[in-house]
Amino acid sequence: TMKPGIMTVAALVGGLSLSCAGSAPEEDDTINLETAVTVDLGEISYLFESPKPRTLAFTPLLVLDPGVKRIFQLKKEVELRKNFLRGIVLEAASLEPPESFDHPRAARNFALVLRDRLNEWLGPMENGHRVLYGVVLKGFQVSGD
Repeated sequence: TMKPGIMTVAALVGGLSLSCAGSAPEEDDTINLETAVTVDLGEISYLFESPKPRTLAFTPLLVLDPGVKRIFQLKKEVELRKNFLRGIVLEAASLEPPESFDHPRAARNFALVLRDRLNEWLGPMENGHRVLYGVVLKGFQVSGD
């Protein structure tokens, strides 16, 4: 159900500063992964079987909100939930309409969906902050014909 094509989300801007596919609504927002506190969920792939088999593959890198106090304690808590969070990511992929991955901004849009969905499950933090500031989808691609 997905159209052919390869999309890459995280583009090297300079050094280790990557374009963040789901950080904030601003168009050109970037996250310096050298200083960001992150949790890597590992490589994820999802097979869409109809009408033609397509595989969606990426590695979600969760970027914790830098405004949260005790961010390293929060990181430990998020890491303990990695398998659960991977399940939420797979469910989100299965719920996306296949045509949404045809859009030129599909990777960024999907990263925003993931950020919001994962924040729903992780719950609110103090002072209006959420757990996740953004999601970077490393190696995001849709393959198969």
